[in-house]
Amino acid sequence: MRWLPVVVLVGCVPSAAELCQRGVDFECAREFECQSDAVKGSEGFKGGWGTSVEDCSTRVAKQARCAEKVTQSDLCTGADQGKTFDLGAAQACSGARKALSCADFLDPAKLPESCAQKCR
Repeated sequence: MRWLPVVVLVGCVPSAAELCQRGVDFECAREFECQSDAVKGSEGFKGGWGTSVEDCSTRVAKQARCAEKVTQSDLCTGADQGKTFDLGAAQACSGARKALSCADFLDPAKLPESCAQKCR
């Protein structure tokens, strides 16, 4: 019976594809929450983020290839490709970003330090 808590814990960790989709869903929700109506009405915004949170989630997940993510380290892309994904740092980043005001969320200079530690 001692192995049961470990099995339950492992079963609670989302798949890499699900983690990717959750990240996309968060980004889309915050973009639509924080951007002004003028920005959301611009062709540039619509081209990148879509016309609704749902459209954004579908569009951005496809661009990010969320469905193709197999391992957590597949979440390390771009300059982080080939690095190891750190779920703890990713959770800290997500929590810190959720706590940001809209002004701070939209300011790339205000990205929490934990976000730079997601892929090492």
